[in-house]
Amino acid sequence: MDVQDLIAAVQDRATSDDPLALLETALVVAAEASSAADDLTEHFVGAARAANVSWTLIGERLGVSKQAARQKFAHRLEVSDLIGDAAQHVIMAPRLSACLQAAQAAADADDSVPGTQHLLLGLLHVGVAANILDRLGVSREKVREANARLFEPAMIVGVDGEERRVVGDGDAERAVIQARRLAARRGQSQCRSEHVLFCLATDPGSSALPSP
Repeated sequence: MDVQDLIAAVQDRATSDDPLALLETALVVAAEASSAADDLTEHFVGAARAANVSWTLIGERLGVSKQAARQKFAHRLEVSDLIGDAAQHVIMAPRLSACLQAAQAAADADDSVPGTQHLLLGLLHVGVAANILDRLGVSREKVREANARLFEPAMIVGVDGEERRVVGDGDAERAVIQARRLAARRGQSQCRSEHVLFCLATDPGSSALPSP
């Protein structure tokens, strides 16, 4: 939509030809256009990530650093919807979405791809899993201490050819996909924090279950 289209939209929507009424309507139309532009960009950034395009290349196209691109568009732990089975119809419960954001923040603090130990930190944020972990005596401090003691950073090369820093197993996304499949097998339409915790607890190789 060019400027003339926007001007026409303002004139169509304005309640009168009064200059201040036109200006007020213009502010509304401009805000809507800006939001739509952001949504459009975010859609195609998501599509690029789903196609395994690196944040470095995305940042270059946007004219920003990979860190700036990631901070703006990676609002939560990325979990692909392209699962290819019934789990693709299972949505994230709001509390789990908040947990995934906390997990992503923990991974960002480590400058790392999210691992299952970061996912465990995220599950301590809110929800049924947080209550279970609290009753078991699992705390953020204990998880962070175990992480620092047991895991050394390593560099891996992703399918897109980009090197990534990994602390722990880097398997957070895989664990959430497994949780979505678990919810689907149980005929549930939402994936919740307890599904993720179950998958972590039953995976003996998970970094979320370090040896004492």
